[in-house]
Amino acid sequence: MNAGPLWIQAQRLPVASVDGIAAEAGLTPDEGDTLSGIYSESQVSSLRTAFFALIVIVLLSLLFSRGIPSEVPGRRDRTTVS
Repeated sequence: MNAGPLWIQAQRLPVASVDGIAAEAGLTPDEGDTLSGIYSESQVSSLRTAFFALIVIVLLSLLFSRGIPSEVPGRRDRTTVS
């Protein structure tokens, strides 16, 4: 049975629900707390990675857009027209 790519199957869980899921899976409360900490840290790490990638993309786009002209060719300046 093929249910689709993994990124479609992934579910977003709030950190607060991880303890309950861990308890349902038979983990001890200490193991559930450890799992919640790991899950929370992985979310923060993913956000940091995404922001870093976004910054790199923005900087590269600024680098490649340096040669774009700031004036439209053939258009007269409206401030000098009387």
